[in-house]
Amino acid sequence: MLPEPKWPPHAGWRGLAAGVVKNTVAGFACEPAQLMAYLGPAIGPRHFEVGEDVYRAFENLFARAEEIGSWRENFAPSVRPGHFLANLYGLARHILLHLGVHQIYGGDFCTYADVDRFYSYRRDGVTGRMVSAIWLQA
Repeated sequence: MLPEPKWPPHAGWRGLAAGVVKNTVAGFACEPAQLMAYLGPAIGPRHFEVGEDVYRAFENLFARAEEIGSWRENFAPSVRPGHFLANLYGLARHILLHLGVHQIYGGDFCTYADVDRFYSYRRDGVTGRMVSAIWLQA
């Protein structure tokens, strides 16, 4: 059982697996195809090493959604046995596409690798804050 995401919800691996994207898309009073998503800065797929528990969480998520396909492409084997390099951007895109959101942008930054622009707790052991926004246009 996954823990409930803290509020405000965070779209890290726990939030993605717990449904934060699905719940956000469902909260809009329009068809998902009318939405546009921008994926903000996150740790990139070359630096986000995870254990089998994270892989299993997404396996369970997509099994429940009866959608097993290409989500596995977002997990590459790591040099450490029982570990994977996970692509959070790819997983978020996969979920958004599955929900019917097709206008997806961003996902080009790695907070771990880009020392000049981003903090990274995983890299530095120090946390900080970033902001995201939702813009409604009538």
